[in-house]
Amino acid sequence: MVEYVDESTWRPAQVQYPPDSDTVKSVNAEAKRVDGIVNRDQAFRECAFYYLQ
Repeated sequence: MVEYVDESTWRPAQVQYPPDSDTVKSVNAEAKRVDGIVNRDQAFRECAFYYLQ
């Protein structure tokens, strides 16, 4: 899970990779704060990178 600042609200937000679905549920997701990201799509790509790393 990546925490970032949302560009439309300027409040903290979170994204998760892979997103919760019927087959995948995150139980103990580790939140990683990334400074400088304000776009949800970019935060999702960074989250995918950390997950797949």
